[in-house]
Amino acid sequence: MRVFRAAVLILLSAVVLINGALLVSRFVLKQEPPHVFGCYPMLVATGSMEPNLPAGSLVIARAREDYQVGDVISFRQGGAVVTHRIIGVDPEGCRTAGDANTAPDSAPVPWDAVLGKVVLCLPWAGRLALALRGPIGILALAAGGGLLLFLPERRGKERYEDKEKKA
Repeated sequence: MRVFRAAVLILLSAVVLINGALLVSRFVLKQEPPHVFGCYPMLVATGSMEPNLPAGSLVIARAREDYQVGDVISFRQGGAVVTHRIIGVDPEGCRTAGDANTAPDSAPVPWDAVLGKVVLCLPWAGRLALALRGPIGILALAAGGGLLLFLPERRGKERYEDKEKKA
């Protein structure tokens, strides 16, 4: 049980540190979108990349030196970040399309708008992240973490004390 509790503590600490770094990245350093160590965590909002990247997925994009046809990239388009597949490459930029779309994107993507190649996709993790953003989700996460960390230790002490009394 101690190993489980230690793993939960490490996981919760990592989540807090990464979220803190993203907050500093966004509000102090004014990076848009925020990133940590060159990694951009983003939520897939639409089904344009299904079935490979379902809506509600959490994706991590990382900047690369070169991009090839077939790479899934995230890029700035207007005021939004879009994640689509590269279908063509030229010196000025690339052509992209969503896997579920019948037509390619209307405008080419300049290389300076590309944030990075998608290196990790966690399907449905984005839905969990969205649920945990609200006050009820934060309260539930804090309460659950407290219970996981406090209750096993408490039970262990009671059992130890009962054994001492019997002896």
